[in-house]
Amino acid sequence: MQAPDETEKKSKKIEKTKSYINPLVHFHYLPKSYEEKQKTQIYTALLSAFYYSDPIYNKLETLHTYFYEEKGDTRGRMKNKKIHIFSPTNMKADEFLAVSIHEF
Repeated sequence: MQAPDETEKKSKKIEKTKSYINPLVHFHYLPKSYEEKQKTQIYTALLSAFYYSDPIYNKLETLHTYFYEEKGDTRGRMKNKKIHIFSPTNMKADEFLAVSIHEF
């Protein structure tokens, strides 16, 4: 049997994961371990707030956002309803939002 503290930690982690689950909005991380970085989690939350805002969410169809750890030839790219953001943890928050919204 698990200690109460371990059970509480697991339930908080599950709640956190569920907050980003939505049939219209999908986040992908390359490599998968990139999702664990604190700044990546903060940026995912920022984009979630933007995507789920009333004026945006009501007009959304399926949208995939990819976070790449490696730098690309550009900071971001939109192709086939998929947003690709390259090396977002090397950007400041305002630059990240500007690039993401521009690609959107």
